[in-house]
Amino acid sequence: MPRTRPWHGVMVATTLPFRDDLSVDLDAFADHVR
Repeated sequence: MPRTRPWHGVMVATTLPFRDDLSVDLDAFADHVR
């Protein structure tokens, strides 16, 4: 059985913005994570 490494470091949760038609708003997401 292969050994797996546990996660290390900081895991950051981000929100994913959607447009009115429920498509992902990538421009708003890029601004948010900057």
